[in-house]
Amino acid sequence: MKVLDSDFLIALLRKDPDIPSKLRELLTSDEKVTTTIFNAHEVLFGARLTNHPRNIEKTQRLLNSLDTLTYDSEAMHHAVEIIALLQEKGERIGIFDELVSGICIANSATIVTRNVKHFSRVPGLKLEKW
Repeated sequence: MKVLDSDFLIALLRKDPDIPSKLRELLTSDEKVTTTIFNAHEVLFGARLTNHPRNIEKTQRLLNSLDTLTYDSEAMHHAVEIIALLQEKGERIGIFDELVSGICIANSATIVTRNVKHFSRVPGLKLEKW
């Protein structure tokens, strides 16, 4: 399973020229393509901040086209361990990225992101740079 990070979703909405080939690759693979509730939250909030109804509508359509992984008890336990470990090392990556990481690990999923600097700090997290 592949989880689209917020940076991928935002680039998709903005029609980044790097997106079409990666999106084709993802959609033609045998793996399910999803996002998380926190990525959806971040992208929808960004659209809301623009105060343009068209941006909100476009974002909502994109999010409705994807399955969204939720934050459940198993994800919570993984996230707590991630946060504690990163805190001990003085390498926190931000609460949303830590929660997303917990969801990905709980679902044996790979995060598809350009934010390798943050996500590479999470032990056991499968990461795919786009």
